[in-house]
Amino acid sequence: MIKLFGKTYDNFNDWFYYKNNHHSKIDWHKLLMDFLWLTAFIILFLVFYNNSIIFNQIVILFIRLGAIIQLTLLYFIIRKGYAFIVNIKRGIVGLNNGYKFGLLLVLILICAIIYANQGTFTTNALDLYENFNFASFNPFKLPN
Repeated sequence: MIKLFGKTYDNFNDWFYYKNNHHSKIDWHKLLMDFLWLTAFIILFLVFYNNSIIFNQIVILFIRLGAIIQLTLLYFIIRKGYAFIVNIKRGIVGLNNGYKFGLLLVLILICAIIYANQGTFTTNALDLYENFNFASFNPFKLPN
């Protein structure tokens, strides 16, 4: 019996500390720069979104300046967000199996907390959606 548990423990210990991909690591400098750029673009987007009424009054030919700036910033937010997520994914792939298992347990715990408090999260998401001004993203102003 002790031999069986000892072998099982050794197998688990080997699996826990095994790395599937030894060469995949987080590039900390790139991660920090992507995070800072992402934060800066989000702050700029929020500034332009909150002042979209003023910026959309500026029309060059038939294009609203505020909407073009918002769409451009949204493009850069998506681009830097994708680069940030890819760098995080590359770092997670290079972790030991035990750390990946721990991260999975934390993710399941967070999902369970969100599931238990659905009313709080869904009302916040619905309020955000209902109060969002989608008309500020229309870049064209056509004459009547």
